Amino acid sequence: MKSRPSTTSHTPIADPADDAFTRWFVEEVGSRPTPEMRRKYYDRVMRLVMWSEEDHDRLVGDLLIKSDPDQGIEPFDVDEEIAAAKAAGVDLSDDPHLAYLRRITEEARARREGVRPSGHDPRKALRAIAKDLEGRLRRERRREEVAFRGRKSASRKSREKWRRDEKRDAKIIAEIQGYFEVEVGVRMASSEAALVRLKKSSEGPGAGEIGIVFPHWEKSSEVIRSFGMAAGVGALGARDFTVHMNDGVLDYASGADGQSFAKRMLRRVTDALGSKFGAVGVNPPGVMFFVEQGKGERPHLHGVVMIPDHPEALNIVRDALKQAAGSPWKKTATVDTQVDIGGLPEPVGWVDYITKFKEVTKAHLGSNTFAASQSMRALGREWYETGRKDGRLLLPRKAVPMR
Repeated sequence: MKSRPSTTSHTPIADPADDAFTRWFVEEVGSRPTPEMRRKYYDRVMRLVMWSEEDHDRLVGDLLIKSDPDQGIEPFDVDEEIAAAKAAGVDLSDDPHLAYLRRITEEARARREGVRPSGHDPRKALRAIAKDLEGRLRRERRREEVAFRGRKSASRKSREKWRRDEKRDAKIIAEIQGYFEVEVGVRMASSEAALVRLKKSSEGPGAGEIGIVFPHWEKSSEVIRSFGMAAGVGALGARDFTVHMNDGVLDYASGADGQSFAKRMLRRVTDALGSKFGAVGVNPPGVMFFVEQGKGERPHLHGVVMIPDHPEALNIVRDALKQAAGSPWKKTATVDTQVDIGGLPEPVGWVDYITKFKEVTKAHLGSNTFAASQSMRALGREWYETGRKDGRLLLPRKAVPMR
């Protein structure tokens, strides 16, 4: 417990062990703050954030995580504030303003931790967070699959329900990503027999490679198919993207007409791309995405889009995605982060990242969280089947074109 000066003193003195707000209050007001005063202070912080035209989520978050060892000032800690208030007889654990301050400080720390030396992948933290929960949900789904297979049914359609093994395919993607992180290439194999032949080349051109058996396209899940699509178009100039929807579009995508959230958003995205590129006489590009909704998040899209051969193609794609997602999406946003378009430097890493909360999202939105246009599916299948047949070599941070 931190030692605190007596509250009966007529001239209170700030204790270095106190939190920053208490020290400031004592110095400026001349008395120790009560829990009610503390609450009013947070009200003013909230009003500042709402009234200002600046990006205060970022600015305030960066301010709160800073410290000054010379002055004995430690970073703002929500849990310490709650504990201090509880010791004074006030429960602030459910206070929405403290919840806001917790969120922006966590985001600020995540931004700071994301600045790492070259070669560091800041997405590892999110994958680690997802691992345990995803594993539990997959085990539950697996138990459902086993129970389903145990039912007596002569229907081939029923038996085919579980022919695609999502757990197997997720392990394949994770395995490729693991080898890429240690700069080892992966060669695609179509069967165990092909894998044995690959293992024999321990010296020469095949040295430093690992062979992995990839399932047939027809028996692969959407995780492997999305990998095929992302890898297949990665060498053709495709880009990765993240899109956030506004409230109206979220309501539309969650409609109760029996169609999935992903399919309804695919309709909006392809319509917008068709309209925008049709206006300049260019065929609309292919697109694929996963819907993601982690714990405490709003649904958003992570995907891959082709960039047509047109001088304004990138801007047209961005405008189309904004139109599909519904703009504006934030009432007070001045920094437009609704659509983020990247460079797709490593397709397998992107697929690994965008499927990190796949099972969690299914728990929120239903079983279908993936959607792709027909042109994207065709390109992905062609690349995948050719590579699997010919034993294509996949290398870290290098898109491999179709032969």
